[in-house]
Amino acid sequence: MVDITNYISVGDNSLKVILANTTRNTLAPAAGDFNFNATLGDVKVITGSILPDINYGYDGFRINCTASSAAAALTITTAVATSATVVLTIDDGTYHYTDTTTDSGTITFNVTINNPHLWNGKADPHLYDITIDIYDGQTKTFTSTRPYGIRYYSYVFNTAGILQEGNYTGFLLNGQPYYLRGVCMHQDLAYKANALTDDDIEDDFDIIDDLGCNFIRTAHYPHPRKFYDMCDELGIIVQTEVPWVNKAQSTMPSDYYTHLSSQITDMVVQHYNHPSIIFWGLANEITTDDAATAKTQIETYTALIRALDTSRYIGYVVSHSYPNGLGAFNYPNVDYIGQNLYVG
Repeated sequence: MVDITNYISVGDNSLKVILANTTRNTLAPAAGDFNFNATLGDVKVITGSILPDINYGYDGFRINCTASSAAAALTITTAVATSATVVLTIDDGTYHYTDTTTDSGTITFNVTINNPHLWNGKADPHLYDITIDIYDGQTKTFTSTRPYGIRYYSYVFNTAGILQEGNYTGFLLNGQPYYLRGVCMHQDLAYKANALTDDDIEDDFDIIDDLGCNFIRTAHYPHPRKFYDMCDELGIIVQTEVPWVNKAQSTMPSDYYTHLSSQITDMVVQHYNHPSIIFWGLANEITTDDAATAKTQIETYTALIRALDTSRYIGYVVSHSYPNGLGAFNYPNVDYIGQNLYVG
């Protein structure tokens, strides 16, 4: 999101959105085997006398949740520059909650839902509609609804290995083993490159459904909001990532790493509320002449994400052909390292 308040005036304004497709070594991706232009999606202009702080992403608010099968404690936060009346509504057709406050600055609602209906992957991707309305006096200036799934998860590792009976190694959703089976997914289509419509994205999910997938890794960039909305609705768990691909050389311009920080921040801030996202991805098959530099950058970006989101897992993916294998860059402070296998 971009705040253009200081660049427009009262009355008619002309806005132009320009998309460049030029490869630059100051902006990731600087290499790769996919379309480099930005992932296309809807462009919207949001106007109003009082709007939420843009640091709360396209939803305009942030949802944090600590959950179990017995109860879910939700914290919904937004911020407004001047005094406004903010109304929170939570509804799923059975449960209904509403609360109102009038204030300026950061505004927080705390809600506990007993015996919540959990978002349980493909078996039952139940969603609550969480809505924030902002009023300037009696005039509604902003409204936003996020379908949100209440879930909890963990990843367990037993050194005895997955083949040892009674020693499960893997992902648990809502306390139950949940094997992740899926695909890496680009946004592209023959004769369209990555200028996909919502119908094209839905067609791709028909294929995902036919394959029986319950997991998608977005390769290798954040996808449009529509993609994550579909994963929320269908109960598909997501690893999304930024396009830090191939290039991690110490000779890359400093702007390259500065821009990566912005890309990572945007990814987390914009897509924070999607229940389907459980893994934040930092990189794909980065190669380097200086493993120490790569490790430092990875650890810097991991700390950046942890400052924005303490709840999700953070990692990156290497190629099976790397000399160090899964130990690439001496195990920086990530939660997981994935490996691309080229079998045939």
